[in-house]
Amino acid sequence: MPERHAIELHFREGFDGQEIEVMVNGQPVASFTARTRMQIGLAHIEKLEIGEGDSVIVRIGNTERTVPVAKGVSQYAIDLREGGLTIEPARDRLRYM
Repeated sequence: MPERHAIELHFREGFDGQEIEVMVNGQPVASFTARTRMQIGLAHIEKLEIGEGDSVIVRIGNTERTVPVAKGVSQYAIDLREGGLTIEPARDRLRYM
């Protein structure tokens, strides 16, 4: 059986009640409503167990973005901006107050 590892998707800035769906290898694994809490700059953290080569996609309405899963990266910062959804690997541990 392929080795699995944990990742965290941190939905942060710009969310105001959007319906989010997370898929792994084309299969829905999570759905939720995201709303950024301004005091801490965080809307939601989704924890996943994935295997090497798995494809992770975030869908908001008709927009889909692939999470750039990288070896050795366990956290991904996801923000909703005027230009759309941004997903970046976090090189340092993400923290919130």
